[in-house]
Amino acid sequence: MISVEVFNAHPRRRVRSAPVRRAVRQVVRLERRRSAAVTVVFIDGRRCARINQKFLGHRGSTDVISFPLEEGPPTEGEVYVNLDRARRQARTYGVAERTKSSGWWSMEPCISSGTTIPPPRSGGA
Repeated sequence: MISVEVFNAHPRRRVRSAPVRRAVRQVVRLERRRSAAVTVVFIDGRRCARINQKFLGHRGSTDVISFPLEEGPPTEGEVYVNLDRARRQARTYGVAERTKSSGWWSMEPCISSGTTIPPPRSGGA
């Protein structure tokens, strides 16, 4: 089973959760995972900077922060998407903001790179 929770924690902007859930489930399937629990939280730049400093020791904001919680099964992870940065990057790269805000453009590289959904372990279970 693939469980996806979506939270809108940005003070002004909201992202529809259904497209985000579909995108995350598709990426999890592409990674050949049968079970996963992924939480996606949409935040602003200030909160992103605080999370980045507190948990990663990095100053400033970034576009996406992800934390693998368990390598599973099921695989568990959290993804924090900075909507302020996503909006600026959408303009910079000529991506429609609607596409960017759907979550796919922001999360796909981080999830499929193995940051949130770690690669399968080699050598059996």
